[in-house]
Amino acid sequence: YRIADSIAVAPAISEGFLVAAGNGGTISCLRLSDASRVWTRRALADIVTAPAAGNGMAYVASLDQHLRAWPLSFERPTPAWEFLAKAPLSDSPTIVGDSVYQQVPGHGLHRFAAAPANRPDGLLEWVSPQAGGSVAARLGDRLLVWDGDRSVMQVVDERTGDLIDSVELPRVDSVHVTDLEGGAILLGGTGGRVLRLVPVAD
Repeated sequence: YRIADSIAVAPAISEGFLVAAGNGGTISCLRLSDASRVWTRRALADIVTAPAAGNGMAYVASLDQHLRAWPLSFERPTPAWEFLAKAPLSDSPTIVGDSVYQQVPGHGLHRFAAAPANRPDGLLEWVSPQAGGSVAARLGDRLLVWDGDRSVMQVVDERTGDLIDSVELPRVDSVHVTDLEGGAILLGGTGGRVLRLVPVAD
């Protein structure tokens, strides 16, 4: 399918569906089993970050300041829920369990219920104003949040959003995990080095 003139961000794949975002704010969901199109929608501005998919939903952040959740398996005229943020969204949403985390530039990390009932405006559970960047991993009841702009790894309480600790990693360029929960945490460093982060229990 031709989704848009160009696709600059990675698609999301979950539960037999692929969600892709193209230039101009186009979002399409395809069923992998027969390559059929389930639905196509358009945001009010460009989408510059990858969508996320899980819990039967696609989560899409846009420069129109909205985080939207669309059901994967069927078409509907409006999102299951959408949240109007206070700034354009340029970071990907992250799904961890039954929650979705979204960084809002200048306003911190936001946590939402992934599939709230009868909440078309979404269910915002907490905001962590001091936490920049996106969730990289969950370790027990703590979140590792990587702020690539400042090269800082932060530890955030998953239940309250409180910032517990932060560590500057000036020689780290990127963070990759094999699994958000319990997977290996790999740090891409300057000079072509790859390091493995091993958390130490309290």
